[in-house]
Amino acid sequence: MHALRRPRSLSALVASGLLGSVIALIAPANAIPVVAPSIGAAACSGTQVSGGGTTLQNAVRRAGAGTTFCVAAGNYTVDSAGLELQSGDKISGAGVGSTFIKSTSARELISGSQSNKVVIQNVDVAGGTDKSTSACDASTIECGRAVAPGDNWLIQHARIHGADSQGIGSPGAALVIDDVELDHNGNKWDGPNNNGFAAGIKGGVRGGFTITNSFVHDNNQGVWCDVDCKNTEMGFIVRNNVILDNCSFGIHYENTYLNKSTPASATISDNVVKGNDWCNLQRKADIGIVSAQGATLTNNDTGATPAHPQADVGITAFNRGLGASTGSAKGNRLNGDALKCDSPFVCPANAR
Repeated sequence: MHALRRPRSLSALVASGLLGSVIALIAPANAIPVVAPSIGAAACSGTQVSGGGTTLQNAVRRAGAGTTFCVAAGNYTVDSAGLELQSGDKISGAGVGSTFIKSTSARELISGSQSNKVVIQNVDVAGGTDKSTSACDASTIECGRAVAPGDNWLIQHARIHGADSQGIGSPGAALVIDDVELDHNGNKWDGPNNNGFAAGIKGGVRGGFTITNSFVHDNNQGVWCDVDCKNTEMGFIVRNNVILDNCSFGIHYENTYLNKSTPASATISDNVVKGNDWCNLQRKADIGIVSAQGATLTNNDTGATPAHPQADVGITAFNRGLGASTGSAKGNRLNGDALKCDSPFVCPANAR
């Protein structure tokens, strides 16, 4: 199993046929299939970037808003200033196994909190360095993020990994993630050092986000929407993903009561979510609904993995003092895991 836990991307797994092998190992025969597109790098028309090194960072600094950067195969390094993208920009690489963007010093490797409608695709992104352990623990503004998006960003056919705290962090409104591998982010905070923000992706301040057809594994937390998760632009949608072996929650929907004037909702369906909470943290589970409103959980598989074979809690829903969790879970397969739901959240008594 360990040889299969670090694939280059979900697309690569699909293309090689290994994704089916992973699912066969972690899911029963009647489990829902998880299907992701097998897509390589498409033809790109725009500013051509090649040669590796600092050429991409130099091109981004020179360009105006709305530039498409067609990034050839190679290793592209980014200094501590990071890549600050502008509205309408697009980074399109030659594929996750070919175009590598990395930094060992940038706190936010790719960012653009005030930029809209940015696309990142067909690249491997690695980095995001906490400014310091003590500063990051006290203030999330100091935490390392590989990607820190603005509003209406699209991230697709990519791998994002190796961030000290968050692979994708503090996204703006209406972020869409599709066919992305998020792995090995926030691991410095595993176990007793858990600090409450490390994750493959954490968002929610600006609203919900969508993640589909993705492989999220070996992070601190997996997929996390926290602090409002309002659905005025987009609800929190987690569909058709494989989410494995994260230290804490695999999927975490939390604290939607910050602004009581805005509605919130979550649709969590057709995911394989297994082997999470191997750090054995209090009240964690494969899927957690924690002081959050309007969650619908359907057709998800929880349970163990070969790496973490112990039975645990598959689904939990409770009030952590910020407001009641509301919604329902039905048609999910627990595969030996426990189900712990506090009223008014509705869970079936006969979950399998």
